[in-house]
Amino acid sequence: MVNLSAIILRYKKIENKREFKMPLNIGKFPLLSFLGVLSSVIMIFYLEVKAVVIGSLILLFGILILLMFRKTKK
Repeated sequence: MVNLSAIILRYKKIENKREFKMPLNIGKFPLLSFLGVLSSVIMIFYLEVKAVVIGSLILLFGILILLMFRKTKK
């Protein structure tokens, strides 16, 4: 998630000042973040189905909690 977020934010929030510069960029594209996303996707195929399901449920639960807290702050 962090690696994918770094790629998305690089293009969505162009005006933001970047305090940390990632090495190994191709133009504006962060190569290390892409390799992180790619390795995570590949790893899914080598994990047991039970581990992928449990991890996905934990991720969805975290997203639900985030959405609940966002609504209460507004």
